[in-house]
Amino acid sequence: MPYIFILLILTTCVTRENNPPAERQEQPDTITIAPAENQPSVDKNFLLGKYDPTTHEDFMIIPNDYASREGMLIQKKSGKLSKKCMQKLRNQVLI
Repeated sequence: MPYIFILLILTTCVTRENNPPAERQEQPDTITIAPAENQPSVDKNFLLGKYDPTTHEDFMIIPNDYASREGMLIQKKSGKLSKKCMQKLRNQVLI
């Protein structure tokens, strides 16, 4: 009986040596992306949300006609496009 136990231990050791673990490829620490032409630059703090939209120059107050409550803010570019879409929608509904 003790010989069977020793035999099991030896066979498992041999199996591990015959099947070495797959080699791992090293991952780069950083990823470099080529800058696209006409790509606007964005501030790191803006991306991280470390700004106050009430004082930031890229934000505007949403007019009460387009907001569910008073004092809501939106980025100027998005606000202008949203206002244009709402005006087109109102013109189509009225016609």
